[in-house]
Amino acid sequence: MTVEEYLKVLLPSIGVALIFFLVMRSILMADRKERAAMEEFYRNEESGRPVAGADRGENAADGFAGAPDSAETSRDTPR
Repeated sequence: MTVEEYLKVLLPSIGVALIFFLVMRSILMADRKERAAMEEFYRNEESGRPVAGADRGENAADGFAGAPDSAETSRDTPR
């Protein structure tokens, strides 16, 4: 077999391995960033510093910005 034939056989596997590597790297990087953001969130929450986006609603600190109050979701209100 010639070098060209070897390349024809190996290139699909190399391509799949490269795609797998890039996908796994992006997943791991996203996880690392999310863990860092959560750590910063909890550190800010424990120290009493304002949380980013807390001005969007009273429930913004617990991750539910703009969530309706219990009065807004009562069964007496028309839909």
